[in-house]
Amino acid sequence: MESSHYYWGLPSVPFLLARSAINSYWEEPYGPEAYSRTKEFRPTPENHAIRDVWEANLAFKVHAVLESHGVEWTSTDIACFGWKDDDFFLCRRKSPSCLTLWIGVMKPEGFDEMNTEQKGKYVREVAHVIPECLALLHEYGIDDVDVEIRHSTVTLCGQLEAPLPLDPVPDERLPPNTTIGHTFRPKDNIKLRGSGGFFVTTKGDPNRLLLVTARHVLFPEGDNRHFNNIDANQPRHNVVLVGGDPLVEEHLSGFEGMRRREQSLYDVLSAKEGNSSNVVAIRSKLTRLESLLHELNEKRNRAEDSIFGHVILSPPNNVFPIGRDHRHGGDSQKIDNQEFDPIAEDWAVIEVDSSRINASNFKGNVLDLGEKLLPFRGDFRIFKLITTLKKDDPTSPIAISGMGHILRLNGCVPDESYSKPIQVLKHSHSSMLNIGRSTGIPSYFRVRRGNGWSTRLKAWPVYPLMTRGVFARSGDSGAAVVDRSGRIFGIFFAGASSCAPGATMDVSFVMPVKFLRERMEQHGLHDINFEPILTQ
Repeated sequence: MESSHYYWGLPSVPFLLARSAINSYWEEPYGPEAYSRTKEFRPTPENHAIRDVWEANLAFKVHAVLESHGVEWTSTDIACFGWKDDDFFLCRRKSPSCLTLWIGVMKPEGFDEMNTEQKGKYVREVAHVIPECLALLHEYGIDDVDVEIRHSTVTLCGQLEAPLPLDPVPDERLPPNTTIGHTFRPKDNIKLRGSGGFFVTTKGDPNRLLLVTARHVLFPEGDNRHFNNIDANQPRHNVVLVGGDPLVEEHLSGFEGMRRREQSLYDVLSAKEGNSSNVVAIRSKLTRLESLLHELNEKRNRAEDSIFGHVILSPPNNVFPIGRDHRHGGDSQKIDNQEFDPIAEDWAVIEVDSSRINASNFKGNVLDLGEKLLPFRGDFRIFKLITTLKKDDPTSPIAISGMGHILRLNGCVPDESYSKPIQVLKHSHSSMLNIGRSTGIPSYFRVRRGNGWSTRLKAWPVYPLMTRGVFARSGDSGAAVVDRSGRIFGIFFAGASSCAPGATMDVSFVMPVKFLRERMEQHGLHDINFEPILTQ
């Protein structure tokens, strides 16, 4: 009961294997309506001692303990939990926060088919690492942090499990508006899909518009070569803008539903009234709807009309290879990254086709929070978003400007902010608008590849800010993550969740923009402007 319900309230409800129970506790549901208490993520204390030692040494010692016991760990996070105060009628006080060394391990094959004795033996073997992890914490004078182990796997969030339709509907709003979060895929691969990140330009060519996104939504896993389109005569790796965005699909289905209703009304009235003025008006409206739907269906068969640009730069993805050497087609390539503490590198730069952009209509990077944010159009989701932000930090309201629902991006988050808790937002293909919190303490993760593991990589975690909410889903890779004042924090590319198929992300991993800026500079994109304004 505890294993299955301890993380009730988290997006994927992972399976608890073991915990130290220093500060954490759990109560089995009781009474006529025995509901599990709801777990929630809490802000990580800003002045806790673990902030100073985690990156410096502690994380690597924890990994050494796990590997010495043969534990197939997937991620290590410093998270903070509490029980949501959903028992107001019982006059319960809000539970205290519990800082936790949160360890994800791979679910073994056949675990669900094991009997109780076999499961118990497996769990006891995994739990052996907890006393050693606690001893490590005590070495650094930390005695108030729990250690918890759960089943979890890390996945890159650009590939969808099922093939997409052969002829996805292009976004009918071409030339596209400049709100970030458009849905993209490579022209020659319908199984990949992700979100556009943010626009940039360079000082050398201020009217050459570039888009930064995640690499793995544009290249299949087997192709991990360095890609650099420096020769105009070499084949282009084209990227298309597709209509998989839920708002576009809702828009199109709305037109189709309207057409069906008008057709039904026309059939009824024409039988009763013949050729009356009402029937003529409905027939005229029906003709216009059918014409629009015909035009959209024509676009289904012209995928080339939706080409948005082509990839000009994408270094190898260091999440894919086993170790630091990656063989492709008989050639050995080295992943040029940090030696001891590598940050996950999974990015690509797209040059936007100039015919798709109207310079006079280009407003730079803006995040559309949705028209329902406007007065008298509010819905519960947007209301909850704003009130949650205010409740979490009432002194710093979200910076909304312009049309009332537009958040204009302005530069990048300062480097020193990555070591502090910060609220962030994202608008993307699958999960649309969501908010979360970065703790300021990086996570480490590994990805299983065949019979081996990728190198240990570092990324900045984002946890959902709203109880029962999610920050990202599969298909959101490449989306820009920004703080509440519109400064770019990084791009989302992967997440950790329970091992259940289709589970949503408990922890979302972000590549920081400070790292992306540094790597793009190293690859020849100098003097990058994160607030582009076009003149041509």
